Amino acid sequence: MRQNLAVVLRQLHGTGAASRADLARATGLTKATVSALVGELSDLGLVREVDGAVGGRTGRPATLVSVSGERAAAIGLEVNVGYLAIATVDLEGRVAHERLVEIDRDRATPGMVVTRLASLAARAVRALAVEGRRVIGTGLAVPGLVSQPEGRVLVAPNFGWSDLPLTEMLRDRFRRRSIEAGPVATDNEATMAALAHVATMRAREVDSFLAVSGGVGVGAGVVIDGEAFRGSHGFGGELGHFVVDPGGRRCRCGNRGCLETIAGESNLLRAAGVRRGAGGTGLDRIEQRARRGDPRTVDGLEHVGEALSLGLAAAANLFDPQAIVLGGSFAPLAPWLAPVIERRLADQVLGHRWAPIPVVTSSLGRAAAVHGAAQRALTSLLADPSIVARRSRGGDDA
Repeated sequence: MRQNLAVVLRQLHGTGAASRADLARATGLTKATVSALVGELSDLGLVREVDGAVGGRTGRPATLVSVSGERAAAIGLEVNVGYLAIATVDLEGRVAHERLVEIDRDRATPGMVVTRLASLAARAVRALAVEGRRVIGTGLAVPGLVSQPEGRVLVAPNFGWSDLPLTEMLRDRFRRRSIEAGPVATDNEATMAALAHVATMRAREVDSFLAVSGGVGVGAGVVIDGEAFRGSHGFGGELGHFVVDPGGRRCRCGNRGCLETIAGESNLLRAAGVRRGAGGTGLDRIEQRARRGDPRTVDGLEHVGEALSLGLAAAANLFDPQAIVLGGSFAPLAPWLAPVIERRLADQVLGHRWAPIPVVTSSLGRAAAVHGAAQRALTSLLADPSIVARRSRGGDDA
């Protein structure tokens, strides 16, 4: 029964509102079985009938069923260089309780980070409880290599962390503070960001794509047929450590000439001739100067775009994506980066003649990873909708 509940809920979550007859056709279940499952999902507060819907083909209009976010939500947490973030997301994709707090990377000890994450989560849990919703799980996005499924941070170069049981530390802090935030799933922040784009890319009829995210480092998430590709150990997507200049600058990972030594945020600013300081963020000033046609800025963006294209073309030849998404610090600079990348993809990707790869701009900005983390946490609900009832009884699925 749990399996069939999950089949119906995933179908509604993936394709939107549908009649019971359409659900039966899509899932292969009988109409009577679907009606019973919809009733149970409705009792759990996970689906509802859509008011005024008219979906029948002939005869009396059919009533449509849609997912509902009234009972359960998930928390997304993100650790990034310079800030921590939180957001809650429900089954309908509604985002709430968003907050970003700045941190000093040089003072960001694991203990301090976990303490602040737990405080952010506690506030979100209380706010959701007031709304009558329970947290069914928590996703945690981290910039580094994360072993799966235990969620151990093997290395986070930009923090100087290694072999860190961050997931267990957060779970322990939740237990000690009696924070009911469900099981914790930790993954690389670029992979989480890619997951956040699945729905928007599906609206473009794109199920397989690369999502490259710029920040202090450079990361990429690979999505194949709507699912994140992590590799055999969960280490996939480290585009920032693709070596584009073997004799180049030393990277924090120890190699020379990694992509992020050219396209990481501080190096991007340097290439564009922009210094950090008052008067807006460095990215704001790059964009302003590029719009004015400042030669050094435009040349710097061309250089960064060329470097990005080397890594993206190699990834495109390996994975054959339908599209590439530019996110993070690359999104506002896409008018200058995307044409360079598309031009190079045309030269370097073998199949481009038959299947050109468009470069599209993320609309999520810095929020992509934290939204994706929450959506990752929702997968436990989509796999087993009955956890809502267990969580309501105070069960611990962690």
